[in-house]
Amino acid sequence: MTSVILESIKPVRNRLINILQEVKALDVGLPEQSLPCSEQLQIHEARKRLFEEKIMRLHMCIQSLQEANDRWIDYLQRSLTTSRKKEEEEKYEEVTVGEQGIFNLIHEAKEAVITLTIYQKEIDSEIQKLTPNPNQQHASPTEITKPTPPTYTNVNLPQLSLPVFNGDPRQWREFWSSFNAAVHSQTIPEIQKLNYLISCLKGSALQAVRGFDIAPENYEVVRKLLTEKYGDSSMTTKLLYNKLQSIKRNEKEWIETVEKMERIFRQLEVKIWNIPVQKV
Repeated sequence: MTSVILESIKPVRNRLINILQEVKALDVGLPEQSLPCSEQLQIHEARKRLFEEKIMRLHMCIQSLQEANDRWIDYLQRSLTTSRKKEEEEKYEEVTVGEQGIFNLIHEAKEAVITLTIYQKEIDSEIQKLTPNPNQQHASPTEITKPTPPTYTNVNLPQLSLPVFNGDPRQWREFWSSFNAAVHSQTIPEIQKLNYLISCLKGSALQAVRGFDIAPENYEVVRKLLTEKYGDSSMTTKLLYNKLQSIKRNEKEWIETVEKMERIFRQLEVKIWNIPVQKV
């Protein structure tokens, strides 16, 4: 069974690596402004078709790898002998984990889809600027003004990996602070923000938003749902108290224990107190 799954993964994995390399090499620069509008339009339309093709191929690879991964997990959960199960799990980890593992490749592919989608939106905007307005075709010569050269909206995409949130309420504040700075506060369409947000979710957090359509009007809905579910300060405070009570004194590591307690106190200070915490 494992050999069959591996044989289905290898060609898709190699194809995805090649597509990702092709995406990185794509020319996304602005056409020469000295070119006639008709030629600029042709360049934009050709690039748009190319981006659409790359997105479709990326989606196909992502789906194939995810389906193969699901089949493999299902196989591993069957009643295998201990030695056999350990051997299968080692093979699974070898294929899925690491820089060239399918988990990382799937994540890179999703980020590439988001990036290409952003470029598509920019191309649509440029095509609209370059397309003649029918209402101006009958304007008198004195009413015709010199067209403004098209400009791209520069979207500074995060160069570092975006934060990941797995549903732990204690990590929400840190996650949202990073995501807010990298994506939420940026002047990009809501649909792109939603794509970014969902790509950062894992575990129970991802499960909580399953079923929502990828549509611009759903970004605020999903964001508020996550904030209400994981950003409740009372829940975070309770978890911090539980963590504080779970600390056990260890004479040999007492300094480290005190530092852990101080970190928790300072987090509690932000949540419920408005007085300084004296350094222990």
